[in-house]
Amino acid sequence: MTQAADIDRSPGGAAPAPLGALGYFKKNLRDYGMLLALVLIMAFFQLQTGGILLKPVNLTNLVLQNSYIIIMALGMLLVIVAGHIDLSVGSVCGFVGALAAVMMVQWGWPTPVVVVICLAAGALIGAAQGFWIAYYKIPSFIVTLAGMLVFKGLTLWLLDGKSVGPFPKGFQALSSGFIPDVFGMQGFHLTSFLLATVAALLIVLAAVRARAAQARFGLVEEPASVFWGRNAVILVAFVYIGWLLASYRGLPNVLMVMAALIVLFTFVTTRTVIGRRIYAVGGNEKAAKLRDTEKELKKALEETKKKWREGRDKVFPEVTEDDIAQIASKWTGIPVTRMTETETQKLQHMEGAIHQRLIG
Repeated sequence: MTQAADIDRSPGGAAPAPLGALGYFKKNLRDYGMLLALVLIMAFFQLQTGGILLKPVNLTNLVLQNSYIIIMALGMLLVIVAGHIDLSVGSVCGFVGALAAVMMVQWGWPTPVVVVICLAAGALIGAAQGFWIAYYKIPSFIVTLAGMLVFKGLTLWLLDGKSVGPFPKGFQALSSGFIPDVFGMQGFHLTSFLLATVAALLIVLAAVRARAAQARFGLVEEPASVFWGRNAVILVAFVYIGWLLASYRGLPNVLMVMAALIVLFTFVTTRTVIGRRIYAVGGNEKAAKLRDTEKELKKALEETKKKWREGRDKVFPEVTEDDIAQIASKWTGIPVTRMTETETQKLQHMEGAIHQRLIG
């Protein structure tokens, strides 16, 4: 709808002439501004450091040291899109990390159990903060600010101001390990290079399919030169970064985890009901509340049941619900009686739960 609103129409109602590459870039400068700034910053430091920035070792260290920030940013994506903010994400991350250290090093618990517990702890903390925001209407700024102070204090209390280590090798492999090379080449991690190339091709293929879908509805606004140029840059960048990483030790495990989470969040936000609802609430919360899909579905079901009963009474005016129960008992062999009001209410509660599961 935003695209439709941005397109000017002539007095005769005809569509305007398509924008050229330069005109399109000027119109969408805000969208491409951050990406352009990133490229310029990388080029500046690449020149100032004499080419050290994009050395395979340095690039690998950047991935190992900063992947957790991108992983946290993925979770923040849904919070920001919904129109909220989370100030406690760093403190919660530190608290969960301290909890993992204590359980593995001091208590001697196995790594898989600790990972599951830490994931559950993070989810529980998020659910608790979301409860106060959603049901008690406390601003997310206040709730997460309190959470930041609480979990920062809990981290200091849990570690007692000391460093805890060393961690088990299995746990270290999650953050500092690398995927194995199935080809076993010396000096070049061919598996990593092939994975990066395949990922680049899949991204370009997805973009082509999305553009084809837009073309069927006449919604293509981006010039073909900009589209193919952008995807060519993406393809070259992925292949080049894959080659750099393969020249050292290959793709880090944490990078694979990050890639899997990016795919998961992309699917959730673009292909699921809950993802679209998050965008709807972030765009206009009042409109999202007014358009209560669950109420519409319940109303439709009630109308369906009412019409079915009217039709049944017209066709079988003398048949009661007790008669239907007796017929069902004879055909199924299961004793069926007429439902009481309490049983009906139970089924209605079950119906509501099913609606919530199906709709999101």
